[in-house]
Amino acid sequence: MPRYVLIDRETGYVGDTADFADYEQPGLTPQRAAQLLDVSLHEVPNMYRETERTAANATYDVFRADVNGGETVPVFEGPDREIIDAIERGCEYVTSLIREGLPVGNSRARSLHAVELETFGGKWLVRVTENCVASVKVFELEAEAHAYAEREGQRLGVGSDALPNPTLLEQSRT
Repeated sequence: MPRYVLIDRETGYVGDTADFADYEQPGLTPQRAAQLLDVSLHEVPNMYRETERTAANATYDVFRADVNGGETVPVFEGPDREIIDAIERGCEYVTSLIREGLPVGNSRARSLHAVELETFGGKWLVRVTENCVASVKVFELEAEAHAYAEREGQRLGVGSDALPNPTLLEQSRT
């Protein structure tokens, strides 16, 4: 699996796939690495497309830390100018990514009220739609995600006593 290091252009935060994507299958792409970084930060995974390094609106600069079969830098995480300088010197630039469109799974509401439960990158996402406005919470543990989804389903009047896994339960209120 390639080892990518992503530098957030806005915050300077450094995400290293050696830290957050060790469970990912071979064939990891820069776009998938960015989505896994989103999930590791308890955010909704977004869609990304490649752009030029000079693009002012790029979200991440992506580097390879496993150049020529060796690890060129230790595992990094967090914002630090010295770390960023070391990455830019010691790693191979791959691409820049720009966040675009709606997050993975399309958080645009499909109905007036809904509760959805899914896995992504080893995390559990619960998408709750209330009055056509969707929000997402990210959970590490399946049991916590199911409990939250069940509570929200009961509160909105959708679902059943036991949510299947994964599930999509919808009901429009009139």
